[in-house]
Amino acid sequence: MAFHRPDSEWRHKKIPWWMRRTASLSPIYKNSGVLLSWFAGKEALELETLSDEEIIDGVSTTLSSFLSQPRKQMSSNSHEVSNGKEKSPGSVVGSSGDDLDALAEPLPSSDTLESAGSPPLQILFAGEATHRTHYSTTHGAYFSGLREASRLLQHYRRAAGV
Repeated sequence: MAFHRPDSEWRHKKIPWWMRRTASLSPIYKNSGVLLSWFAGKEALELETLSDEEIIDGVSTTLSSFLSQPRKQMSSNSHEVSNGKEKSPGSVVGSSGDDLDALAEPLPSSDTLESAGSPPLQILFAGEATHRTHYSTTHGAYFSGLREASRLLQHYRRAAGV
């Protein structure tokens, strides 16, 4: 059970409410210049209404709150890092259901399978990250497993001429 401190919501009033409620903000790998953050629910809906500039500003404000230098010494859209160079978030990258569909494509792809008759499937992808509407859920993982089982059945039925 999560513990909620009433004062935590207002400790950093300049940080947008949707940023205060993110599950994480972390580099995608060690020493990466790309940060990954997950949003769900009303926070995600709010993000959909914002421009890239508004999102970048919200992330910049959040990052500056973690830095040890006083904010007044920094420009509003830049951040001092340990090597003395200023950095700021440069762009926002979104995703869509089409990206999840691409993750679910078998190898070789469906286009290759149709044009070549019915070559053997080499790799199938299942899991919550491959389900368009139930990503990040257990039932998304389950449904994607059913999808791939069905794909295998259809594949072997075609191969057997059934």
